[in-house]
Formats: sequence, structure tokens, C-alpha cells
Amino acid sequence: MTERPQRPKGRLRGRFARRKLKEQGLPPVDGAAAADEQLREGPRRGFYLLPNLLTTISLILGFYSVSMSFGAFINPKPGVDYFFRAAWAIFAAAIFDSLDGRVARLTRTTSSFGMQYDSLADLISFGVAPAALMYNFALRWGPRAGFGWAVALLFVICAALRLARFNVTTENLPKGVFQGLATPAASAVVLFTVLLMIDLGWLNDQCTAPVFWPFMILTLALALLMVSRFHYPSFKNLDLHRRHPFGTLILIILALIVIFEEPVKTLFLLATGYAAWAPVRWLLRGKRNKAAAAQVNPS
Repeated sequence: MTERPQRPKGRLRGRFARRKLKEQGLPPVDGAAAADEQLREGPRRGFYLLPNLLTTISLILGFYSVSMSFGAFINPKPGVDYFFRAAWAIFAAAIFDSLDGRVARLTRTTSSFGMQYDSLADLISFGVAPAALMYNFALRWGPRAGFGWAVALLFVICAALRLARFNVTTENLPKGVFQGLATPAASAVVLFTVLLMIDLGWLNDQCTAPVFWPFMILTLALALLMVSRFHYPSFKNLDLHRRHPFGTLILIILALIVIFEEPVKTLFLLATGYAAWAPVRWLLRGKRNKAAAAQVNPS
């Protein structure tokens, strides 16, 4: 029986040293050590529990939303309970999605495995779930069979492209901005549009949206904004530890009062305003540049 060759003690000692440096938040000794450590990340080496647990909860909520969206037509009695649960499940998933990254940075438990796992969970919670919600609530009632399905599929594809591009280009962007509308922001527009229709009672006999074309245009616009080159603020550079003026606290309290008084309408306006901010800014900048060029070169 042949004995298993033992690894050199120097390599093991170097690997333990690199792991200790990473746990302490210190840079690796050289580029080769960093590459070697990055290749060995993953389930075989182990993963950090807390941030990945939050990501898993977000994934579970996204799958729950998908099941509720299709469950609305399995239920023999038409109602809005399934769509209501599906919409708020996406909102809860967005909360946990925002927490996992912050917890990972605060506890210094960021990893390549966690980033890839977060992207896969986001595709379900903010790509498939809002597409299923919009399809079952409005797009399935299109003029031709399969047309609304294709529009919902385009939303999922653009969400996947947006997440893939974020993973490979995030280091080349300026700090504090996103390129393209973030998938949680796009899903927020979808879910609060559905909740607004339910809140206002603008439903048909099936307790779904009575109009198809406005929802189709909205879904197409959100899909294109996700893969666009527009820059959106990410709000990751907000410094909550420094001192702020007293008026800032008053404004935050007033905003919370308005949200608690009319949560659906207020959050709908905030979500749609954020999604429309970049294209409106681009149009206004284009008009400003044309006016400036006309002043410089009058005809």
C-alpha cells in the first residue's frame, strides 16, 4: 500500500500565514500569494456564515415571491392576497440584500464566493421574481399569446446581463455610482406599481391590471435601463458616523412620517423617481449643451 505524499511544510506554513493576514484585513505579501488564496476560496476552503446566511434569506424570499405570483391562478377564488405577498416578499429580499454586503464589509468577511453567490441570489429575487409578478399581474393579458411572456423574459435576461457586467466592471467605475439601473431598484418599481394598483383598486375581475400596454412599456423601459450606460448614485459613500446638521434629522423624521402615512404611494414615487433620474438628467444636459453651443456659434 502506497503512502499518500505529504505536502511540504513550507507551503502549509505560507498558506496559514496568508490566511491569517486576510482575517486581520492586511494585504497579502505578493500578487502570487493573493492569486493562490483567491483560487482556493469556496466551499472546500469554507465560507463566512453571517453574510451568506443573509443572502440565502434573500434568495428564499425571492423564490417565495415567484411561487406566490403563480399561485394567484392556482387559487380557485380570485384575490389580491397572492400578489400582495409576492410584492412585499421582493421588498423584504431587497432589505436582506442590502444587509449582506454591509455586514460583510463591517465584519471584514468579504470574499469572491460571497460576491458570486449574491449575484446568483439577486438574479432570482430581483430578476425572476419581479418578472413573474409583472407577467401574472398584467403581461399575461396581452393581445397575442406569448407576447407578454417574451417581455417578462427580456426583463430576466437584462437583469442577468446587468449583474454579470457589475461583477466585471465595478472596479473601473467612479466611487459611489452604478452603471445602469440596479436590479433591486428596477424590481422596486415593479412591486410598488403592482401595490399601487391594488391600493387604488384599479383591477379587473381577475384582480389583475386591466391594461396591458402601459405595463409592457414600463417593463421594457426598466429592462433597458438596467443594461444602459446611465450612472446612478449608489449611496454607498454615505457617512453615517460623522456629524450632520440638525435640520437633516428633522428632514429624515418628516420623510419617515410621510412614508408611514402613505407607504405605497410614497415608495412608488421614490422608486420611479430614482429610475427616471438618470435619463431625465441626460436629456436636460443635452438641452443645456445645445443651448450653450447655440450661444457660442450663433447662426
